[in-house]
Amino acid sequence: MKIALLGAGHIGQTIAARLTGCGDYTVTVMDRDEAALARLAARAAALRTRRLDGTDPDALVAALAGHD
Repeated sequence: MKIALLGAGHIGQTIAARLTGCGDYTVTVMDRDEAALARLAARAAALRTRRLDGTDPDALVAALAGHD
């Protein structure tokens, strides 16, 4: 299952770690804060990160395409 997680803050990082840790999911974390994405990528190599401005509806729809 391909999961899109919006937000790389404290809660997002915790959720991403749990989802990737179980091995059942492909996780992409999206956030506009590149520093938060970099911190997350350093903690969990098995996930993907993507910079995204979630206030742009068209960009959000495009980013979510292909995720469950």
